[in-house]
Amino acid sequence: MSSVPMETMSSALPPLLSCCQVCESQTGCPHVVKEMMLGTRDEFLYWECAECGCLSLTAVPEHLEKYYPDTYYSLKTREPKFTRKVRDFKIGRAHV
Repeated sequence: MSSVPMETMSSALPPLLSCCQVCESQTGCPHVVKEMMLGTRDEFLYWECAECGCLSLTAVPEHLEKYYPDTYYSLKTREPKFTRKVRDFKIGRAHV
């Protein structure tokens, strides 16, 4: 896909970023992506910057809880692995 200026995107699409949030370039490629993890198949517009390659969601969904339920994997607290506990214990004793 060729790079296009952000302002040339269709007005039927959600509002776009005015520029790349990393390097402030205004050229890149739009990507329409479907949510597949939860099975909603909702479509989201992403912008890939032609200068730095940053991929950004152009508009954050209004109701994030639809996409990040309480069971979402990154929201779970995990018990540290045994090796992590041993390492942390050794580091703690080294500072005593």
